[in-house]
Amino acid sequence: MPTRDENHEMKLSQAIDALEPDQAQDVRTKIIDTSLYSVFLLSSSDSMNEACQVLLVEHVPAKEPKAFVLPLEIKTSATKTEILKKAAAAVELHFTEPHHAV
Repeated sequence: MPTRDENHEMKLSQAIDALEPDQAQDVRTKIIDTSLYSVFLLSSSDSMNEACQVLLVEHVPAKEPKAFVLPLEIKTSATKTEILKKAAAAVELHFTEPHHAV
């Protein structure tokens, strides 16, 4: 039986694999990991690209995980603090959109 961490990683992997083929990119770094969602930096296969996109994976208990590419690009030269601030703001905006209202 998989451990909680193995199950968590498996759900994240499934959600990332379920992205549309045109959105398939290399997951670069996990920047936020909570019990309800995780946020990753995605890099394009094009090495000339100087920006990364942000991938949000919602993994709410008792629901199938969902992955969203957030409308945000972060320069690869950004500091960790800049990355976290921009990603946190984009995640907050995502969760306050009407489709997430209870």
